[in-house]
Amino acid sequence: MKIIDLTIPLGIGTPAWPTYEPLQVKYFKRLAPNGANGQLLTHSNHLGTHLDGEIHFYTPGKDMASLTMDYLVHEGAIVDLSDVCGDYDVYTSKMVEERVEIKEGDILVIHTGYHHFGWDMPTADEIRYFVKHPGPDREFAEWCQAKKLRWLVLEDSVISLPFAIRGMTSLAWTFLGIPDRGLIKPGFYADISVFDVARIRDRATYEQPHQYSEGTVHVLVNGRLGFRDGKPTAVLAGRPILRGGRTLEPR
Repeated sequence: MKIIDLTIPLGIGTPAWPTYEPLQVKYFKRLAPNGANGQLLTHSNHLGTHLDGEIHFYTPGKDMASLTMDYLVHEGAIVDLSDVCGDYDVYTSKMVEERVEIKEGDILVIHTGYHHFGWDMPTADEIRYFVKHPGPDREFAEWCQAKKLRWLVLEDSVISLPFAIRGMTSLAWTFLGIPDRGLIKPGFYADISVFDVARIRDRATYEQPHQYSEGTVHVLVNGRLGFRDGKPTAVLAGRPILRGGRTLEPR
């Protein structure tokens, strides 16, 4: 059996998931006055190399202590997609199955090469590592379920662009129980944002919150352009939406 070390160095410089507490170390006693060195170590659960248990995403799911060794230790496959994945790219199940055989219940390790941009590497580039790394889409997630993969190993640090977009669109509307929004498909309301992935960034700050982001090209609300060529229009096509999808029409 071959053992593969997937860990990254753990220290105060290790990036944590956005909004999560980073690793912090402080001495609460020292050798000279106290006779021994003592340190207090705190960090959130999304730090460094880690495995998410079911309960992280599913309230009645299993915690880490409930996962059996048979589930955690099993046959697996490693797929190298580093030659076909670049900034903001989406990888698919087809790309994986064209390169390796994936059996039901396998562990899958995906290599994109973006670990080279990690904080601890000579070629570190945190923007590429955190923001631009490739990731899967909904089709890939459904394929993982169909294959009953035990778990998935990703070398990327945080959320991928496709997953982030889904979280702000279809996933949000589904969670709120509002139909006909969040996807680009016939019969759905045309709420669409068009942005330049190379320039998109948030300019708002705590002191100056009312600032437009950079990189947004067009924004359609209910099929009407409220933002065109990087500038707001006078079109006010939005309507308050209640749970269930009912809108409040203006008086």
